[in-house]
Amino acid sequence: IGILGVAREITKLMKANKALEESEAKLKEAQRIAKIGHWELDLITNHLSWSDEIFYIFETSPETFEASYEAFLNAIYPDDREIVNNAYATSIKNKIPYNIDHRLLVPNGRIKYVNEKCYTEYDKDGKPVRSIGTIQDITEQKLIANALQESEWRYRILFEQNPAPMLIYERITLKMLAVNEAFIQHYGYSLEDVLDLSLIDLYTEDEKEPIREVAKGLKGYKDVGEWHHIRKDGSIISIIARSNDLLFEGQNARVAVITDVTERKIAEEKIKSMNIELEERVSKRTEQLAVVN
Repeated sequence: IGILGVAREITKLMKANKALEESEAKLKEAQRIAKIGHWELDLITNHLSWSDEIFYIFETSPETFEASYEAFLNAIYPDDREIVNNAYATSIKNKIPYNIDHRLLVPNGRIKYVNEKCYTEYDKDGKPVRSIGTIQDITEQKLIANALQESEWRYRILFEQNPAPMLIYERITLKMLAVNEAFIQHYGYSLEDVLDLSLIDLYTEDEKEPIREVAKGLKGYKDVGEWHHIRKDGSIISIIARSNDLLFEGQNARVAVITDVTERKIAEEKIKSMNIELEERVSKRTEQLAVVN
């Protein structure tokens, strides 16, 4: 005897979906450039999801790799599996993020180095429910650092021609002794500028004293963690410094390989923002369906 219909305008929803697709495309490009991917592990279902870049880093594909925590551990170099597993377990137990470098054993037998970061979310009872993290391919930087330990001759070639910014400073005074061409190009300083600086001058005001104590206490190969450097034009970049002891022109020094992680930090912020946005949309969509029903 009649037809009952319900119509709802979805223009805003369509625009929001399009904006989200564009944002995801930009995020993928940022991850590709920074060689970084993100992952999420549901600790209730043990379901592990990877971004496309992680499949690329692990040199596998969703069709041939069923992502799970156990499968992830099996992809790690055998000698590093226990270290990574313990780091993750300790992170969950102590409710603190973790940051670790480890090796991967990719399908063709080659070894890769990655930096992994992770934080875990808990429910109101303190039970861990979800872990979210990033993995970055640092093979190039790690091989550089390893090669620097092998011989001064190889070091000279790597230092002068390496595409990564590198610097050498005196261990006690922290006076800058040398930088490579990549450092000059990336930071904008001339060699004369650099030789008038100390290592501390590169850091922001609130990091000068902390890094002074850290730098003076370093011994052997160390990942110094994330800091901020000031380029000559005043711009601030996020960096990771990996350094090692070196005898440079008769002086006790340290050589540092600098990785600019500014784009990675932006990518991480986008990931967090997207997670919040998706949760809000799901909540709003649920409310809309409830109203229609």
